[in-house]
Amino acid sequence: MGVNSTRGHTPSILTALRRAVSWHRRILAAIAAAIAVLATITALSPAAPTTVRVVVAAVALPAGTELTETNLALAAVPAEMVPDHAVRDVNELTGRVLAGARTAGEIMTTAAVVAPRPAGQDSGLVTTPIRLGDADVVALLAVGDVVDVVAADPRTGNSAIVAESARIVAIPRGGTNSGPLGTTTTGQDGQLVLVEVEPETATALATAAANGRLSVVWRS
Repeated sequence: MGVNSTRGHTPSILTALRRAVSWHRRILAAIAAAIAVLATITALSPAAPTTVRVVVAAVALPAGTELTETNLALAAVPAEMVPDHAVRDVNELTGRVLAGARTAGEIMTTAAVVAPRPAGQDSGLVTTPIRLGDADVVALLAVGDVVDVVAADPRTGNSAIVAESARIVAIPRGGTNSGPLGTTTTGQDGQLVLVEVEPETATALATAAANGRLSVVWRS
């Protein structure tokens, strides 16, 4: 009787073993499927964007602010978001004056600042915008250049120097019609350049610009 009872339980034991093995197989299959899904997601996920460290305004800065290490900072920005002429070294901007207001975190460019006035120069000078008719000439200019501004009268064909030893303090570049201190000022009337001159010379420049086209010659 005892032997028959043991034999009677054998199929039940085998069935239980088969069910256990089948259950474990399903668990292993589910785990393998999950791993496969994760691997696929990882393979299809875009790579992390390349970043570039650039100088940004550490806080909101009004126009005319003298830039220092305390109001500037470095930030990692996706490369595709970095504008032309972005500055990557805080020391390059230290001591310069901000041409237009900047919000906190805004990327600093060379077009956003005015070059510092040379030591000992008359502080009574003013900064005034002029539009030069030849954009190719503007492309050759650099902040700090000293130039004579020449006005050409289209009615007579005559030209004359209206500003001597004007110093270039800012050259906004790129984009379209964002204002005199924005990222662009190129239009049908020429490209904007900011120069530092005496107040009466600024008036003469405004008059000359209204009557003709302006150009520059470099001081040697």
